[in-house]
Parts: sequence; C-alpha cells; structure tokens
Amino acid sequence: MTAKVPARPDKWYLGAGDGLLWAPPFPQWLDVPGFWDEAHLYQYAIRPLFTVSFLAGGEVLSVRCRKRQWIPGTLTLEHGVGPP
Repeated sequence: MTAKVPARPDKWYLGAGDGLLWAPPFPQWLDVPGFWDEAHLYQYAIRPLFTVSFLAGGEVLSVRCRKRQWIPGTLTLEHGVGPP
C-alpha cells in the first residue's frame, strides 16, 4: 500500500530521474511563466530551460503565478494577467 503525498504550495523543484533536474536553490523567476531559472542536465547548467512571454499591442503583459501546487512528479501553476 502506497501512502498518498499531500500537495504542497511551498515546493517547486522537478526531476526527470534521468539526469535532468530543475531545482534552483534561490529561484529568481518562480512566479513568471516558463522555467527561467537554471536546470541541470547531469553536471551541465542550462539556463533558461524555456521561457514564455505574452504580448498585446506590442507590449509585454505582466503575467504572475496565482496558485502553485506541488506533489512529487507534478508542478501545477495557475497564472493571471495583471497585478497579484
């Protein structure tokens, strides 16, 4: 019987189990869409992993994370446009 791990809003790291790890110790871009902070593929740092920006009329929209839910193996983020 496997114990169910409760969801947590205070965690953010992800690992693929095959040498890929996204676990920035001091994330600078945690609340913006994408994975701007560095990831590691074996011993090599990759930054940014991927980024996302939204534009309207040629201007960058301010998109921020409204809700974060983490369980091992899954990171779910809900984003919204405008101030938090």
